[in-house]
Amino acid sequence: MDYMDFFHQHFVAFLIIGVVLMCIFCTLLMIAISYYRIKKLNQVIAQAPQIAASMQPGQTIVKTLKTTNDEKVSAFLVPFTADKFSINVGSRKIGGTRINYNTASQMYSRYDDTRYLTVLTITKKS
Repeated sequence: MDYMDFFHQHFVAFLIIGVVLMCIFCTLLMIAISYYRIKKLNQVIAQAPQIAASMQPGQTIVKTLKTTNDEKVSAFLVPFTADKFSINVGSRKIGGTRINYNTASQMYSRYDDTRYLTVLTITKKS
């Protein structure tokens, strides 16, 4: 039995193993990306006290948080007390409806990948 016969006899097994390994790799990659985003967001939240302390009366900053999670936004806003700061919370839409043309089936497919960001406009009162 040479190696080509072995390969032909075990083709399905090699294919299944390849697909499983690819799925594991993609899952680990998505976990790493999520971890990086959460770490970056937590760094921004940790900088909030320094931002609040360094603002001058009448100064306005616009801060964009890459989340709409209320707990994360609230954690960022903790040092910006209502007696010293005026805060406007808004959102910005990213993405939207995409249309793909599939040449094999001659069909258009449409899907929505809309994401939202939280936009904070913070002004220090005089």
